[in-house]
Amino acid sequence: MSNGVDQIAQDIVDQINMPIETVSDSNDNDINTENLEQFVINSASKLVKDSLDLIAGASGDALASGDPEAIEAAAALIKSSSSAVETLNRLLIANNRNKSAKEIKKLDIESKLQMNNEDNQTKLIMSREEVFKFIMDQDDTDDEDDGVIDIN
Repeated sequence: MSNGVDQIAQDIVDQINMPIETVSDSNDNDINTENLEQFVINSASKLVKDSLDLIAGASGDALASGDPEAIEAAAALIKSSSSAVETLNRLLIANNRNKSAKEIKKLDIESKLQMNNEDNQTKLIMSREEVFKFIMDQDDTDDEDDGVIDIN
C-alpha cells in the first residue's frame, strides 16, 4: 500500500515541478486593419484547438471524479468549443458564398456584354437620311424586271 502512496506522491511532485509553458505571440503588437481578419481567424482557430485539447483531457477526468462542478465545467467547455467551431464554420460558408456570388456575377456581366455586342453587330445603325439614300441607290440599280407588273 505504501508503494501506491509513494507513486501518487511522486506524481504530484512531478506535476508541481513541470515547467509552465507560456505562449507569447509577437504578432499581437502589430494588429492593423489590413491583417485584422487574419488575426481573428488565427486566434479563433488557436482557441478552438486549445479548447479541444482541454476537452480531451478534462472530460475524462471530470467524469472519473464524479464531481458535479467538474462535470458542469467540462460541459460548459464543450458547449463553448462547439459554438466556436460553429462560428468558424459559418465564417467559412459565408466566405465560400461570397466567392461564388462574385464568380456568378462576373460570368453574368460577361454574358450580358457578349449578348450586347452580338445585338450591336446585327443591328444596322444608320440615320434616316442614310437609310433613305440606301433605298434610293438600291432602287436605281434594280432597273431590271423583278417580277412586278405595273398596271397603270
